[in-house]
Amino acid sequence: MSLAILNISAQDELMNGPASPIMLNQRRFIIKKKVMAIGRFSRQLSALREKPEVIQEIKLNRAKAPETLQ
Repeated sequence: MSLAILNISAQDELMNGPASPIMLNQRRFIIKKKVMAIGRFSRQLSALREKPEVIQEIKLNRAKAPETLQ
């Protein structure tokens, strides 16, 4: 799926012809970083779903924190 996302051409590229290889590499890099960030976020959410007691502990510790840290 992520490979399909990386190979999608932008509407501008379709209308104006292919962009330079440097611009395509930059675009691929940006999309790759976004896909990796989504994967990290997904793993974090699944870990929190597995351990609801950790969420309660975080909430309790946040309530005890000084006003400047909240």
